[in-house]
Amino acid sequence: MKRLTLIATSILLGIGSLAFALITDLTINPVGTVSGDGQKVTVSGTVTCTENHTFSLTARAGQVQPPDGELTYASGSSSSEGCTGSPQDWTVVLSPMPFPILRMPTRPFKPGPARCNVTATDDNDDESVSHEIACDLMLM
Repeated sequence: MKRLTLIATSILLGIGSLAFALITDLTINPVGTVSGDGQKVTVSGTVTCTENHTFSLTARAGQVQPPDGELTYASGSSSSEGCTGSPQDWTVVLSPMPFPILRMPTRPFKPGPARCNVTATDDNDDESVSHEIACDLMLM
């Protein structure tokens, strides 16, 4: 009886169901760019989502800078775009910003290693998928 209840609950909640998968794939290119003044970071990749839906992206990057180990943080987002059902290229430009919780002021980025994260959201159903990788920022 417990097993039947668990299966019924899983079906009702949609746990494990792939029938409603809307963002089906999300990638980040391992190489991004940083402007000469460190005020713009560009990351890109691909997203695949259900045709006739729309998606938007929020991207973030963090970088520990030698020699003092200070953390630099940037964020940016895209406007909504229509899904085609096939992989679609995306690019988001990020701007450095403070991180008040950690008392981090705004700092410029430098070419070199960083962490890049992107969240794709299906705007029709509010489903989100995130992906994070180690990335390398090259000078534009």
